[in-house]
Amino acid sequence: MQSYSTPKGLVEIVRMPVLFEIKLSTIRNPLLDVLLETFHTIFTQFMICAMIESRLATTAATHFVTGLGGFRYIDLDTPMLLADDPFAGGYEQRGGVYDVSSVKSGLGIERK
Repeated sequence: MQSYSTPKGLVEIVRMPVLFEIKLSTIRNPLLDVLLETFHTIFTQFMICAMIESRLATTAATHFVTGLGGFRYIDLDTPMLLADDPFAGGYEQRGGVYDVSSVKSGLGIERK
């Protein structure tokens, strides 16, 4: 596994002939805008997933995916695994479809 901390480092990794995936942490990544711009010039498909996140984080990720586009794999079902999620709204999930069309402003999420 390779890691990067600068846009130049990312480009070097992307040019490797055996690259399969790149993981981004949207919360801890100050280079996100530059990285996404770089990705769109190189890749045509993205993947996003979550690790036991509340509906609040998953909603933010859902809006991110909706706005950016180009995601082939979306794995944001972790709120279904939580015994007690303190949030409601943000999106409607029907199977593998995440629908944000009913959100009028912001993330559309509320505290229960």
